[in-house]
Amino acid sequence: MTVAAVDVGILNLTRYEPPAPDDWYFGQRKLGMEMRDLYGQLIDRMVGTRGSVRSGGDGVGLRAEGSPPTQKPLALFSGIVKVNADGIATVDFDIPDFNGTVKVMAVAWSTTGVGHASADVIVRDPVVATVSLPRFLNPGDDSRMLVELDNVEGPAGQYTLSFTETPEIAIAASDSELTVDLAENERKTIRVPIEGRIVRGCGTGARRQRSE
Repeated sequence: MTVAAVDVGILNLTRYEPPAPDDWYFGQRKLGMEMRDLYGQLIDRMVGTRGSVRSGGDGVGLRAEGSPPTQKPLALFSGIVKVNADGIATVDFDIPDFNGTVKVMAVAWSTTGVGHASADVIVRDPVVATVSLPRFLNPGDDSRMLVELDNVEGPAGQYTLSFTETPEIAIAASDSELTVDLAENERKTIRVPIEGRIVRGCGTGARRQRSE
């Protein structure tokens, strides 16, 4: 068998359908079809005028459904895994920092049969932290870093947020570690002052956060 775990946001971009080999092998086949063009016989080629090809506008392609993913893409594949005598196999995935919906797709086969299954699984931390930085920040500019906390399944209590500076972004020492009280199912928004540093050239300021 094989197992794949892919971010639903990626699959929505191309309307991807889970693999279904049993539908291919046992599905109903279409009848053969032959096309005949008689339109050319209606035009007198001796007096006909030369036609022109007209094209333009947006081409017909795959229509994206839903918004594109806003975090690092998640696409994991197990490869071929052998099942035991009871037909059971265990597959482990090392999932990085991710909060969203993952579609788990499995395909199994043997010498006598084939099958598939898929399901949407919600992957998230007990306390979801979303950090947003300014789109642009010049050296010396003062701005705010938006931190959104959502206590989805964690217990009520105090949570500590630790922020690490980067060569491009400076954080005041008093704001590098914050303690936040969160009740069950509570959402809070925190704004942390930041400053753009003078560095050679330009680039992307990375950010990291940790909650305890």
